[in-house]
Amino acid sequence: MLQQLLAFLISVILIMQPLLAVAGSSPMLIPTNHVTLLATGLVVDKEIPAPSGMLMACTGECVVEADGLQLIGADKTVFSLEEGSTRYLVTVMEGELGFALRSDAKPLAIKTPFQDSTDTNSYLIPASSDEVLRGTIQIDTQKGNAILAMRKGSLKLVAIDGQKLVHAGNAIFLPRHPAPGENSLSFASASHEAETSFSGLAVGAGALAILAATGMALAGGGGGGGGGDSSESSPK
Repeated sequence: MLQQLLAFLISVILIMQPLLAVAGSSPMLIPTNHVTLLATGLVVDKEIPAPSGMLMACTGECVVEADGLQLIGADKTVFSLEEGSTRYLVTVMEGELGFALRSDAKPLAIKTPFQDSTDTNSYLIPASSDEVLRGTIQIDTQKGNAILAMRKGSLKLVAIDGQKLVHAGNAIFLPRHPAPGENSLSFASASHEAETSFSGLAVGAGALAILAATGMALAGGGGGGGGGDSSESSPK
């Protein structure tokens, strides 16, 4: 009982005071119960440097603190974090992963189980004046969908077929690998309470500069995210 209470208090403190990592420091993994490193089977129950790019299975809530980024894995969530010089690559395979992203942090490249090695990753880029942006990525394995939901601030989701703006209270499906008969990765409005807000397909100059710096190819991440064409789109 005492251990559970301590784990809960640690979790609350981390969530209420996010983004405490020192600039330039390695991302740190902080379990509230324990975490299994899937590649080795090692079970971790104390704070350690987060293994780069290695899938981790949370038992109880687990937290990763990085420079400008906090990830909060719910119980039974499987995810990994890889830090590059110009971006973070977050892979979410199961469960629900919360995130807090500082507005001046590196963009997030997102990979889900509904993509294959030839698919480009999606990028999340801050698009509001909020100092910290918050949201969740939920994996629905039964329906084959990954859903991005925003709780605070706005993010620009940039993928191979363009970009969309996601505001607080809104949610959308993340791009997935084309089903038979589909020509490309596609977006769809997720069945959440609020409707999704769309932006034009033209990627802003700042976003293009960030994406160009990545080389559009993430080692082990199935490639970089593209910016789409310069045409305009509207909700359907």
